[in-house]
Amino acid sequence: MGHAVRAVSIATQLSSLFREIRFFSADLYEHVRRATLGRFPLECIPISELRTPFEEFGPKLTSCLDVLAPDLVLFDIEPTRWLSTFGPVSAPSVYISNIFLTHPFGPSTAQDKYWASHGPRANNIREKSGLPLINDPREIYRRDLVMLADPPCITSSLTKDDPTFAIIGPQAAPAEVALPHDFPKSDPLVVFCGGSTGSHAASEAIIHYLRRQFSECKFVCLGESALCDSVRPFADQEFAYAPLQKALLSSRLLVSHGGSGTSYLGLSGGVPNLVIPGHANHRILGDIIESIGAGVCLNSEDSPPINRDWPALALGAKKASLDCVASESPRCLIESLLSK
Repeated sequence: MGHAVRAVSIATQLSSLFREIRFFSADLYEHVRRATLGRFPLECIPISELRTPFEEFGPKLTSCLDVLAPDLVLFDIEPTRWLSTFGPVSAPSVYISNIFLTHPFGPSTAQDKYWASHGPRANNIREKSGLPLINDPREIYRRDLVMLADPPCITSSLTKDDPTFAIIGPQAAPAEVALPHDFPKSDPLVVFCGGSTGSHAASEAIIHYLRRQFSECKFVCLGESALCDSVRPFADQEFAYAPLQKALLSSRLLVSHGGSGTSYLGLSGGVPNLVIPGHANHRILGDIIESIGAGVCLNSEDSPPINRDWPALALGAKKASLDCVASESPRCLIESLLSK
């Protein structure tokens, strides 16, 4: 869902530059249709296997774009799983990503682990399609432009060593997307939002701990995830979809797996993050959020974060929010690319 919301946000910013903006998605993701709000045409590409979607999605998307002959292709999808068999296109191509996917980061990211298991199969398909073989999954991310949706407070310690990379900061849903009419707008909230893939749940020990620490708050679940499934019996309300940045306006805490889009919107809103990591990338980001004093990353999904100074973490999150302003405008970057 986060990828879809981010793509819609950027597509809205670009809408006056093109005669038409069209979305392509796997047919398994109804939330992409929800996120496009009916304002952009959506074409669904049928796939049958989520574990190795590159076997179908990459070649089928290549064929679709060959027929369409677009002026620009903009990707916002995890490409190691989805685009590792995608062929070249004649139009300029742009990828929306984050620093954890495009740079060597830590001993082993989720992409490294996935490629170790499935890279040989993907390279076999690439070889049969006449595409060069890939040795490192980060090669898949090479485009004419890569827009990193990371805030400076996360990327400040990293070297930006390639002119094809630009920092655009966190991207929220378009401003006109409203909260559901029954959303508790005036109540203090603890918001649970999976925010990424991940099977990890919140244990009852964590939920009861948060109830004690945030006794004045309502518990609200957003979207569908293993995290929200575990909290649902204890939640006051749940919503299939709500624009997260607006849901956070009265929130005291955001609980998620640690996906970058969700976590960054929490930081942008000055809301401390509690990260229950779903995979290695989540832990990397969760550890960084904890290191800047803007949240907590759990070491175990069953262990509550004992002896945490939540008021101090709230102040740390508000400080981090000042450093979440986008460095460069997606629209200006695209205009510059197309003018070359």
